[in-house]
Amino acid sequence: MIRLFAGVAAPSVAAGATAYCVALALALRCTPLRLAKLCVPAATALLSTALLPQICRNFAARSSGGWSGITASLGIVGNSLRLYTTLRLAGGDRLLLAQFGLGVSLNAILLTQVLVWGV
Repeated sequence: MIRLFAGVAAPSVAAGATAYCVALALALRCTPLRLAKLCVPAATALLSTALLPQICRNFAARSSGGWSGITASLGIVGNSLRLYTTLRLAGGDRLLLAQFGLGVSLNAILLTQVLVWGV
């Protein structure tokens, strides 16, 4: 983000960020719940597969790709907590459980790569 906005005047960045937040708030307020629920599977697929390119690159290079063990560990802990809260508060929603379970697994693969191949 810093590189993206380097050289851009701070007021224009602030105005753009404010406009984005206002548009997002309006979109979220006006979106029917039925439509929002249709977006959940797409979000699950995107979030669950976001780490796959990094994992594949790491395997191809036999390297951790500069990935931090701390980042992977925090991903495991965060997704594990989400699994727990999904079981306790969301009635064990299968889609959410799949998403967070896959998140734990993918972060565990990244952590293993860091431990085996180093930083």
